[in-house]
Amino acid sequence: MPSDIEDANTNKSIIGVRVGTGQNLEYKDKREWVDELEDVAQTQVTTQATSGQTTLEIDNSYDFADSGSVDVYVSGTKYSITYTGVTRSSTAGILTGVPASGTGSISVTIPVDTNVWQNQREGLPRWYSVWDGTLRIWPLPDSSSDNANVYADYHTVRTSVNSAADTIEGSRYDMVKHWLIAKIRAQSNATGMMDANDFDWQLFLGIVADLIRKELSGQRFKMSPRVNQISLSSRRGHLSPTETD
Repeated sequence: MPSDIEDANTNKSIIGVRVGTGQNLEYKDKREWVDELEDVAQTQVTTQATSGQTTLEIDNSYDFADSGSVDVYVSGTKYSITYTGVTRSSTAGILTGVPASGTGSISVTIPVDTNVWQNQREGLPRWYSVWDGTLRIWPLPDSSSDNANVYADYHTVRTSVNSAADTIEGSRYDMVKHWLIAKIRAQSNATGMMDANDFDWQLFLGIVADLIRKELSGQRFKMSPRVNQISLSSRRGHLSPTETD
């Protein structure tokens, strides 16, 4: 995720994600993402592989079939590698029986941490998800989207105000005045603690709550009226009941 995004672990700060000149992708949360990748095995290369090598060392080999093929993507090109055996490990798995040459062989240098896939889907990316500071897209881009940029429109993190020279951002900067008055007034208390009943403190909290409730993003909200199984028909101003079983 970008280093200046407000929230790098969810989609809260993201307005849209697209690949190349395509349309915005649809968001899926982590649970939906896991469901979408059912039957897909994925790990990474542990030790750099070179052309002609007959084994491929990977991080976790438990999810891979006893024999078959895997795909790696190096510099935007897909390479399919066949194997006949697996050394099972969660940290040092090995795919064995890789041909030394020809179809299914390792014909390119495969760097450490290169993703290794089995049963993955390729095509025009349709979905994205975010967690652990990483943006993910699915399906994997095929040749029609190869080498395309991934764009994200997002809200950036706000500047921390810690000196008199800083500029206050936001649409209700007046709330800072109330916070500052309450803070100064609190210094006269015996404990130096903020008084929960302080008038300016209450105003500050009210403005914060109001901002959260009516946060302005500049984006229009789409609505699809649907009340008591009545929906808008294609004719303007006419309502018709939806079909039910």
